[in-house]
Amino acid sequence: FDNSENNNLDITDEEDVKEVHDKSLIFLYRLLFLFYANSGGMLGENIPRQYQSDYSFSWWLDGVLDEVDEDEVSPVGVIHHLNLKSIFEIVGKGSKGIDKIPEEEFEFPAYNGRLFSNEEHEFFKDKRIRSKYLAKVVDLLARRETEEGEKQVRIDYSDLGVKHLGGIYEGLLEYELKSADEKKIAVKENGSLKWVSATEVDKDFSD
Repeated sequence: FDNSENNNLDITDEEDVKEVHDKSLIFLYRLLFLFYANSGGMLGENIPRQYQSDYSFSWWLDGVLDEVDEDEVSPVGVIHHLNLKSIFEIVGKGSKGIDKIPEEEFEFPAYNGRLFSNEEHEFFKDKRIRSKYLAKVVDLLARRETEEGEKQVRIDYSDLGVKHLGGIYEGLLEYELKSADEKKIAVKENGSLKWVSATEVDKDFSD
């Protein structure tokens, strides 16, 4: 979630930074659950074709990854996030909780709990993530590099259990979000990532 005008966030405000951090973890956990549920065939394989563009996670995921592969992801658009919000909605409410889906068309069960509740997480109601950022996150979660260094293999989440998902979430809690006072770039040093000033990197290359 960036500080674009529509998001109404101030990256210099500590409370805004903390809220972005906390809600980003919940957003990531939502995605992890979708990957896990999708691998296990739990996300409505019977969704009719006319509803797939709105509510099928598999359909949405394939589209995002295709755009990544073709380098066609919009740098400013938010369509992928808007479509994902619809998927979050049907996972949280089920098809019976969405008025525009006739009951005789198909049935999608609701996954009860607070994870997908917008009443519980009002932050998500009017916030948007640009496609270029969301696609990068989704690609990292969806695929891994082969031994030859090609990122083409889909990750299978079906072997994960609830305890595994909980462990992942606890691991995410260890990360902190800080507002940088200047542009920084992640560079690899001794096998780990380190954030350095962009001007410092430019200077190293110019030397």
